[in-house]
Amino acid sequence: MKRNVLALSLLGAATVVGSVWAIEQQLQVAARMRVGLAFANDVNMTFTPAGTDYINFYGTPSSADTVTMGTNGALTANTSVFEPTNTTGTPGSVDFTGDINSSVNISCTSSAVMAETVSNTTITVDQLELQMNTGTAFGVGSPYSCAGLGTTPLSYAVLPSNQILLGGRLVGNATIETAVYSSAVAGGTPATIRVVYQ
Repeated sequence: MKRNVLALSLLGAATVVGSVWAIEQQLQVAARMRVGLAFANDVNMTFTPAGTDYINFYGTPSSADTVTMGTNGALTANTSVFEPTNTTGTPGSVDFTGDINSSVNISCTSSAVMAETVSNTTITVDQLELQMNTGTAFGVGSPYSCAGLGTTPLSYAVLPSNQILLGGRLVGNATIETAVYSSAVAGGTPATIRVVYQ
């Protein structure tokens, strides 16, 4: 009986001494949260917005023959080879939202390609340019010249309402024929816009 009491007493002493070896430290936990960027209300760019509109061409177009569309939709042909049946197209546009206390970098691809699958011909839209919220004629109002995704981006402070407007220049070539051209078909390449937080 004495042995059991002694064993229990030793066990109790080890437990008391063991509790002195444990230490505790609280570590605080934190996280910075921010509203994620999101696109909405995207509108595709088209040089001929109505169902009955065309860009007529005369003779054989070359790279010297162009049609520009401003970020306000204004169309201008630089020679008599191209003749739009409407003086206003539809600029590309997309709204975006984000944290209004932050700034973003905006960049875009420098060109797009419209294709026609029956004839396997293409038309390039180069010199893509964008402006924020209010559009102007092509090359007017210091637009941002698209130079490639992530390349020398436009710095922009996020507002409660933000709209990117996209214009560009359609460039003629000798293979153009009567057809509907689009970047959405095989052989086409769409314009791409990138927005990232700084």
